[in-house]
Amino acid sequence: MKIKIKNIVLADGEEEVIEQIHDGQVVEKNGWIYLTYVDEEGFKNVIKLNDESLMLTRFAEQNTKMNFILGQAEATIMTPVGVQFLTTDTSKFEKNGNHVKIDYSLNQNNFKFADYKLEIEFDL
Repeated sequence: MKIKIKNIVLADGEEEVIEQIHDGQVVEKNGWIYLTYVDEEGFKNVIKLNDESLMLTRFAEQNTKMNFILGQAEATIMTPVGVQFLTTDTSKFEKNGNHVKIDYSLNQNNFKFADYKLEIEFDL
């Protein structure tokens, strides 16, 4: 099964498009869909989603966790300078079957790093 992830990063007047396709697994359990795949660096990633929220966990030396719901949510991200505690400010969350679209910004202490347009598509 394929998991397609596209993230458009808008920062400092520049746009960067990141597209990935991973072989993975989809499991539905208790109203949640779990997408599991191994990324290009060999780390396990789990996306847990329903019609209102999405949680991404990357299991690495330092785990990364990002939560997306309309409004603000917490994110713990591993960066070259260590673990950063950030917020995701989600302005759009749409789930239509096996396709999810999320518009969000990544912030820390009222400083916006960038705006993002995330799309995830998977086979059911």
